[in-house]
Amino acid sequence: MAPKINNGDLVLVRKNQRPDNGSVIVCINDGQAMIKVYQTAPSGGAILSSMNPAPVFSPFLASRRDFRPQGVVVGVLSYSVR
Repeated sequence: MAPKINNGDLVLVRKNQRPDNGSVIVCINDGQAMIKVYQTAPSGGAILSSMNPAPVFSPFLASRRDFRPQGVVVGVLSYSVR
């Protein structure tokens, strides 16, 4: 199954540094920008999951040292390349 966001797509993001559980967010984690599904961990941290169901992309704990939510994804504009 292909990811929900592909190369060339435009991602629309609303700035929000306190996302709700289950939100798809843009964040900085250990210096890398990424788009992940956000969940609050029982320990108070954050669990980040991929929208791609491939087992290679297992959920993981966000860095306690460098995790910065930047915004919530509100839409994706996909363009087909011909």
